[in-house]
Amino acid sequence: EPEAYRSALVDGYLQVADRYNQGGQLDKYIDHLALAVDQSPQTTSLHLKLATAYEEARKYEDAVQQWRLVLDLEPEHPDRTRLLNLIRKHS
Repeated sequence: EPEAYRSALVDGYLQVADRYNQGGQLDKYIDHLALAVDQSPQTTSLHLKLATAYEEARKYEDAVQQWRLVLDLEPEHPDRTRLLNLIRKHS
């Protein structure tokens, strides 16, 4: 049953992503973060992590999309003002 293993799968993707990040492989880091987001699309922290990676890679359009998803999922997010400023800056 895929639902039973979803959390473990997300954790696995994050562990692999972190290893790629430590190794300086930003594209593979982003790929694995995206896989984690695909498995857990309602988790705002994953969207934030992916947005930060996209920003670091200068993929601003993708970062903006992720920040918007964070605000859609959690309109009163504690970092709302900062995220709105980042969206304005990179749009």
